[in-house]
Amino acid sequence: MSLQPSRIIVHFDIGLFTCQVPPGSDQTPSQRYRELLDLAPLAEDVGFEKAWVSEHHFVEDGYLPGVFPFCAALATRTSTMRIGTGIALAPFYEPLRFAEDSAVIDLLSNGRFEPGLAIGWTDPEFEAFGVPKRLRVPYTEELIDVLRQAWSDEPISYDGEIHQYDGVDVRPKPVQEHVPIWIAGTVDAAVKRAATIGNGYFATPTSLDELSRRQSLYQEEADSSEETGFAEWRYTYVTEEPEPWEQAKQHAWYIKRQYIEWATGTPQPAELPPEQEGDLREECLVGSPEEVLDQVRERRDRLGDDYRLVARLTLPGLSGQRLRRSVELFGEEVIDKVV
Repeated sequence: MSLQPSRIIVHFDIGLFTCQVPPGSDQTPSQRYRELLDLAPLAEDVGFEKAWVSEHHFVEDGYLPGVFPFCAALATRTSTMRIGTGIALAPFYEPLRFAEDSAVIDLLSNGRFEPGLAIGWTDPEFEAFGVPKRLRVPYTEELIDVLRQAWSDEPISYDGEIHQYDGVDVRPKPVQEHVPIWIAGTVDAAVKRAATIGNGYFATPTSLDELSRRQSLYQEEADSSEETGFAEWRYTYVTEEPEPWEQAKQHAWYIKRQYIEWATGTPQPAELPPEQEGDLREECLVGSPEEVLDQVRERRDRLGDDYRLVARLTLPGLSGQRLRRSVELFGEEVIDKVV
């Protein structure tokens, strides 16, 4: 009897749903919300497994500040695709409310909700919410502790540095007996946190070498008896039109520029600087269907079994038929052909 080669499984998600409307856009925030909600059934139909919703606060372009309402809306527009916060900023949430809102979305979606968390990083957000940035790690770890208790069959008894509860019984409970919790971050401490107190690690764009190193660290630290996951998001655009990079690069740079400005406090040029173009392109999956398929296969071959790619197809400023066609092509020409 001949042995069949093992099949490497790749998982594909869509996101990040941020609902941003760049200055000067013809769209209104309401129109962008509806466009992305209308996109979700298409993404489900072409094979995406999960949709991830992201948050930030007090941003000029209206970066989505409320992940739970949008996740609830996605739950009503889909039937099989799982829905996650990718990522909710943990220090800004009261744990009981987070537990309750998560349970409601899990009930609305019939057990399809997956919260993802990060410790946060932009000073204006911490200042506005009155949370000491130096305590962002204990805020996050205590939130996770409380969530685990809140979704169990027992009342919460918790005496933390920040939060204390005595006999609080959160109702109703989620549909899922064990709600998976993802943790994002860019440093080794975040990878270890995801491996030890979470159920999955959520990576931002980085080099393939660095991602492989983080994956090895995650696997070393994770409890092999627990179901775990390892995901990365990447700026993504697929088109049959000529010059795909020329179409996509400003949309991707718009996001990358924001992240640089938030991290450094230094304004960045609106147009992509030539010296930044190479690094940005390394963080993207952009091209014809055949080119993007080859790029995904390279990552699959390097990262191995159960690799999860979050295709950030919902680039700010990309809308209309080009957005929908990019999602269709990714499903039909990439998801269906990666083996």
